[in-house]
Amino acid sequence: LLGMLGIVVSFYTYTGIIGDNFVVADILTYVFGAVVMAITTIKVTQSGKGENYKNLLTVVLIVMGVLFAVWTYNPPSIGIFEDYASVFFLDMF
Repeated sequence: LLGMLGIVVSFYTYTGIIGDNFVVADILTYVFGAVVMAITTIKVTQSGKGENYKNLLTVVLIVMGVLFAVWTYNPPSIGIFEDYASVFFLDMF
């Protein structure tokens, strides 16, 4: 979860500052999220506290899967889900 959060936060932070997105920065954003996830996994595994949150994380994973399926076909009306390709294409005509 922290890896996904790291990707989203770093992507929107750098695109908000720069005003555009770049492939190299997008790849580095993914790498950043993967590193955050790996470090978190190592720390939780070494501490032995992962078993305490097993049921909670299973429920969170199921909820995220359901939201992914629902929002794929019926996205909420917020900016992160806006289809910029369709807006650009419709503005051309």
